[in-house]
Amino acid sequence: MRTQLRRFTACLLAAALAVCLLPAGSASTEGAVFQMVVNDRFLEMNAATMPFRSEGIPYVPYIVFDWNVTGVRFGISSFVTQTDGEYTLTLYSIGGTLRFDLLKGTCEDPNAGEAMNMRAISRNGMIFVPLGGVCRYFGLSSDLTPTSYGTLLRIVNGQQSYDTNKFIEVATTTGRLQERYNNYIRGQGTAATAAPSAPASPTPDGGEGGPDKQGVRLYLAFECGDTEGLESILTTLERGRIQALFLFRPEDLAEQDGLVRQVVGSGHSVGLMVPGESGEAALAALRQGSGVLERAARLRTHTASAEGASSETAEALRQAGWACWIGNVNGLPDGRGQAARGSAVLEDAQARRGSVYITLDAGRASAGVLSYILPRLRSEGYSIRPAVETQL
Repeated sequence: MRTQLRRFTACLLAAALAVCLLPAGSASTEGAVFQMVVNDRFLEMNAATMPFRSEGIPYVPYIVFDWNVTGVRFGISSFVTQTDGEYTLTLYSIGGTLRFDLLKGTCEDPNAGEAMNMRAISRNGMIFVPLGGVCRYFGLSSDLTPTSYGTLLRIVNGQQSYDTNKFIEVATTTGRLQERYNNYIRGQGTAATAAPSAPASPTPDGGEGGPDKQGVRLYLAFECGDTEGLESILTTLERGRIQALFLFRPEDLAEQDGLVRQVVGSGHSVGLMVPGESGEAALAALRQGSGVLERAARLRTHTASAEGASSETAEALRQAGWACWIGNVNGLPDGRGQAARGSAVLEDAQARRGSVYITLDAGRASAGVLSYILPRLRSEGYSIRPAVETQL
């Protein structure tokens, strides 16, 4: 009896020791932590872009191939098309094109008329593509190397400074791998225990696990000069059950009456966007736009956005009965890629102490920005509300 008890106790101790010695990166496939690197540059770690395996195949966010996000030029460009009947991702370079159809679950090389044996997957508004298949097609190399701080997932084009073993050695010695892993785990609010680390200076691509914004009011507005992404934006908002404000210029209304009716029919608010050099000029433009809007869509609005308006102009509009949209987070196009612009929007929103007013345009790229930021805004607890006149 005593012998059996000693054996049982020994087994328990061995099992406990084995669990304690498991490396931090030995999580389940679904909850695995990947540290993405392109050439010699780490990419931001967050839940929205965390790679995963599906049927054993590693999938990465398509933006890892976008130099606007990574700062590394692979010679690959991309665009997403999302309407009621189409949801596609196109990756292209001088050497070829891949077109992923997410509704059909297919991929093709349209130039060669050839079907490719791979597919893309959409998760939380981000599109993921198979790592190996895409890299092989565009002549890139990739590898996955387990470490004590997650799996290092690396994509290179031959211009990297170190091989992967040397890169891991340097990143481990400097504490970079450990710090990034700990920051990510803390940001997810999981029960996992972060590996102990000495205090270190903030990393350049930090920002994982932003501040708790539970209940902070957030409003969205879209300037409808460029409307190429409007269909996709409306679809994304409908899926998220979110209402927003859409701003039209008076001079464009005659040609955009169908879009206005579509926006209103989807449950959103409409406002007028006018120059803000002076209160008198702004009010004149608003009167003109109100007439056109009423004739085109049988709609009256009292919401305005005066571009570049001074406080005096804004006050003049308020005195005349207009509710003014004044954004405090600028998400308008600035030359950066979708993810880079989305990250900047999230950082600006987190820095605000009161309500957040995000201004985007209705272009195709902003549809991608919207899909990128919504999961993060929701995860951080913002209360996304309709931008109606009474809230402005």
